[in-house]
Amino acid sequence: MIKVNDDPMEWRDGMTIQDILDAKKYKFPMLIVTLGEEHISKEHYSAAKVPDGAIVKVIHLLSGG
Repeated sequence: MIKVNDDPMEWRDGMTIQDILDAKKYKFPMLIVTLGEEHISKEHYSAAKVPDGAIVKVIHLLSGG
């Protein structure tokens, strides 16, 4: 089990940040993602493995003027 934005989510072996974003349907182009205390950049979403028990935060950035 992992937590994504404080909500429990079922964990599976080999899970990546991209898997989480897809499962949660996070499609917003400007996201800040942390895995524990580590910032995960967009180019690493598919490679960043999520361990069981992880805490993941996904923040949607807003912009405007």
